[in-house]
Amino acid sequence: MRYFDHDVNAANDDRIMALRIEFGGAAVDAYWVLLEMQYQEETELVLFANRHKTKAVCHRLCTDEETLKAWVDAMIEIGLFEVS
Repeated sequence: MRYFDHDVNAANDDRIMALRIEFGGAAVDAYWVLLEMQYQEETELVLFANRHKTKAVCHRLCTDEETLKAWVDAMIEIGLFEVS
């Protein structure tokens, strides 16, 4: 998939703002990277169970695994992602 619809007002979404307030813009960047990965793969995103993918995402986002996990946990808590 090369394209997916998203709300043109996403930057003002309360959940995005909550993530930005709590963790800053880097966490919001991580959200978009993870969302795009999910749509590219056209399947559920399996991140922390796949060590190589986790390392690659951390490298791409210039962060460590602990920080990425905190961001993802917050995304789930805020309601940006769901766990199945």
